[in-house]
Order: sequence, then structure tokens, then C-alpha cells
Amino acid sequence: MDDIISYYFMSLLENSLVDDSISIYLYNNFLLNDDFYIEKLTKEIDFLIIDSLEKVKICEIDFINKISKYCKETFCYFDNTRDYSVFDNIDKDYIKDFIFSVDNINIFFLYNNLDENNTKYIGLNSIKNEIDIKNFFEDIKLENIYLLNKKLYLDEESKIYCEMIERSCNKIKSLISKGVSKKDIAIIAPLNDNILENSIKNILKDIEIFNLKNTNKMIDYSYISVLYVAICIFHDLDHFITYDEYINFIELIFSTNKINARKILNNKEKCLTELIEFIKSSKLELNEFIMDFYLNKIINLKYGKENIKHCKYIVDECEKFINNIQKVSSDKSIRKGELLVNYIKNYLSSFSNYQELNNINDKDLLLICSPIQYLSYNLNKKYIILLDVSSEIYNIKIEKEISNILAFRKTFEGKVYNESMDSYYKEYYLRNTIYSIFKTCEKIYAYKSDYSIGGFIQDNSFYTMLLKLKELE
Repeated sequence: MDDIISYYFMSLLENSLVDDSISIYLYNNFLLNDDFYIEKLTKEIDFLIIDSLEKVKICEIDFINKISKYCKETFCYFDNTRDYSVFDNIDKDYIKDFIFSVDNINIFFLYNNLDENNTKYIGLNSIKNEIDIKNFFEDIKLENIYLLNKKLYLDEESKIYCEMIERSCNKIKSLISKGVSKKDIAIIAPLNDNILENSIKNILKDIEIFNLKNTNKMIDYSYISVLYVAICIFHDLDHFITYDEYINFIELIFSTNKINARKILNNKEKCLTELIEFIKSSKLELNEFIMDFYLNKIINLKYGKENIKHCKYIVDECEKFINNIQKVSSDKSIRKGELLVNYIKNYLSSFSNYQELNNINDKDLLLICSPIQYLSYNLNKKYIILLDVSSEIYNIKIEKEISNILAFRKTFEGKVYNESMDSYYKEYYLRNTIYSIFKTCEKIYAYKSDYSIGGFIQDNSFYTMLLKLKELE
């Protein structure tokens, strides 16, 4: 394994290429130890402010520790209730060690006065003793969530998934008819997929809906998915295309619905076979083909012109990717087409900038997201529609993430990950997530269905936690 890593590392560096991991390695081991760099950098910094210390990675902690010695003052703000480090691969214990090992940094803890429902920060130097300090690292308890004093409505009437979706959508219609703005509502679901989005859109046809899922990977955009299918066909890689991707491709290109799209695909109708032949017979270079296909087949479709920026982005990224592959290896046996489509589907990120995403709160539209997406974008909605609260996905996702991440943290060395630890962390992160979501809103409408979308009976600790909150009322 070491030989493979070394070969990969040197192959990229010899061609002046770096990825995220190599960038971090070079920065930590070379730039941060370069006196000239440190001297130039510190001349430009008088004050260093870290507003969310709980989200800082190990390399960033090391950076703060080194740079703060040259600053006039350093201020760090820490909120233990916003610890979702299982999702972000943050080493919480490393941050704690840092907090208690420095004396030249001003560290402030978030203090929650739950009775008055307000918050403020208190300085580490103002805390009188060790017992008081430990209070700021205490886990969120059910009582803390209850004392937020939020209105929780729990709907347990639905037997099946589609009934739950319909009941929640009726509640949204009711809220809007009473004067609630769409931008004040967020739908939060454990599994934010196309089935959920399409089900909601079919019921709320006259309401503009935005899905945060579409801000992650380029393949999540419908028009990019169409280009992806065309690129697969162009490279004779039809086996990379899923059935749903083909349906989306046909639905958009031929401006039809999903039922007709399935008929066209299953019957291999003439319009589809002619299109496939047109793509396969193209003699253009890939980048030229993408532009030609978009201008001839996509641009005149609904929203085609608005999405041309995505096409240009794909062209640029494909060109960069192919050039980089050619730099790293001249081996003719490498299937560059396969590498390219795999890159587009699994790794090519959206180019939506932070400012665009940060403005979501102000846009007059209904938002769909997962719990961690809601918290990651610092959203603040008055009304939360919590879907499928009995789904085991709430638990499974957390369990899967921690089993793969927590044991690889720097401060975990020498420990053994066991079942009791797993149970503790599942509850810990679930309570933190619920607390942080509840803290942002006024009312929560939670919906459960007895059976999952796949027809299996379901129950989980999230639903149990909500039941306990209702009992406390």
C-alpha cells in the first residue's frame, strides 16, 4: 500500500498536480514550517477570529496554534451543541486538548440560558473552576430540548409512506393558505431522494420547490444527467447508465412524462434509436461533441438556456480531467472514457458558490433537505416539516458514518470501538441534531408512517425521542 501511495504521490507532483489530500500534506509539512511563508503571512494578520471552533479540523487547529503566536489577539468561539463531527470528520477530543493547552488565545463558550431562551458567550478566563468548565462539555439531554419550549405536533395517522407525504403536503397547503410564506417552511427528511422530491412536487404543483440535494454533485442536476448519459453513449459505455438516468434523459430530450419515457425505452422506439445512432456516429472531439449536442438537442428545451452555464462547466472540467490523465500516464490501455464518466458521476462537485447557497434563506420557495444539510447551511426556518420520523435511516446513517470515521481519528489511537460506544454516539449525535434544528424554528410538524417506502414496518430511537418530548409537555 505504501508503494502505491508513494507512486501516486510522486506521479502527481512530477506533473505539477495536487489533490485535496496532497495539498493538506504539503501545507502542513512544508508551508507551515517555512520561515519565509510564516513571516510574510503573519505581517498581514493582527487579529485572528474563529467563529465555529467546533467545526475546525486538525490541520486548521495546528494552523491556529502556530499563527496565533504572532497575532496581537486571537478569539475562538465554541458551541458544543453544534457538534456534528461524525458527519464532518472533526476530531472533537483534539479540539478539547487544544482549548486547555493554550494560554495566549481568548476562548469563549456558548452559554445557553434555557429558561429565558437566549444565548451568549462566556470567556474561558471568566469560568471559576474545573466543574464549571465541564458544564460546557456536557451532552445535550432530552430536558434541554424540551426547555427550548418549541411547539411539536406529532402526526402518527399514516400507515404507508405515500399517505404520510400527502398528509404533510396538506399541512403545507394549510399553512400557506393562512398567510405563512414559503420561505419560512423547510421539509426535512432522512432520505432526500428523487422519489421524495417528485412525490411532493406532484401534490404541490403550484408551489416553487428547491431541493438542497441538487447543490452537491453536478450529476444531481437534470440537464447534467442528460449530458452524462450522452457522454456514456458517445464512449460506448451504455452499461454505466442506470434505468432512472435513461428515463430522465428521454423525458427531458423528448419533452415527455415518465410513463411515456418508459414506453420509449422499453420498446426501443425509433426516436430513441435514431438519437443513439446520432451520438455514436459523431466524429467530433468530446468537448466539441458536448457543446454541439447541447446546442442542437438541449438549449431549446424548457430551462435549456438557463442551464448552459452547466454545460460550459462540464466542458471545462472534462478538458482538464483528460489533460491531467494524459500528464500522469501515457499508457494507451487506460480507458480514459471510463475514468471520465466515473469522475462526472461520483466526484464532480457543483459549482454553486457559497453566496448563492447562503441566500437560500431569503428566497421565496419551499425547501427540501436532510437534517445535516439544514444545519450545514445554517438555515433558519419558522416551520419545520419533519418527515418519516420512524425511519431507521436516521439511525443507520449515523451508525454507518461513525463506524468508518471515528475509529480513524488521531485521538482514537489505542482504543477499541465497541457496541456501547456505538450506542452512545448514535444517541449523542441524534440529540445534538434535534436540539440544533429545534433551536432554529418556532413550530415542528413531525410525520411518521408505520411502513417504509419499501413496505417494511419501521421504528427508531428518533421517533421514541419525539414521543418522550410529547410526554413532557
